[in-house]
Amino acid sequence: MQTLTILPGDSLERLKEIASNSITEVVTDPPYELDLMDEAWDKTGIAFNLELWREVFRVLKPGGKVKAFGHARTRHRLGQALDKAGFVDIIPKSWCYGSGMNKGSDVAKVIDRQLGHSTAKPWEPQSEEAKHWQGYHTGLKPAHEPILIATKPFS
Repeated sequence: MQTLTILPGDSLERLKEIASNSITEVVTDPPYELDLMDEAWDKTGIAFNLELWREVFRVLKPGGKVKAFGHARTRHRLGQALDKAGFVDIIPKSWCYGSGMNKGSDVAKVIDRQLGHSTAKPWEPQSEEAKHWQGYHTGLKPAHEPILIATKPFS
């Protein structure tokens, strides 16, 4: 049986507490360093910090993997940091998903309106057809988040 352990705190400091060559896989979603909305947590520099990735490299077993989420605009810097830390076979993958847009419509409400049913609040679908579509919305915006998968060499 595999064990999952979550260590809250400063990742760089917590990594130093972990024995070398003891971890099979690290999955991480560091800040993307986009400086959005002037949030301090998104401009720490940790995602591209070579010392951090060297510590991840150190704790991974030979052949161990790191899966690091990034952003389309900054993934190249993340990949460079992984490369400089010693990782090989840095492979980009994509997590593709739909995210709702604020101007989307509730499909069930649209169906009920077209069938002449009331959509008074609190709203519940009136027709069987609308009930089938409850929870679906129009206006999905496709989204993409890169994931870099890198390997610690065996030698």
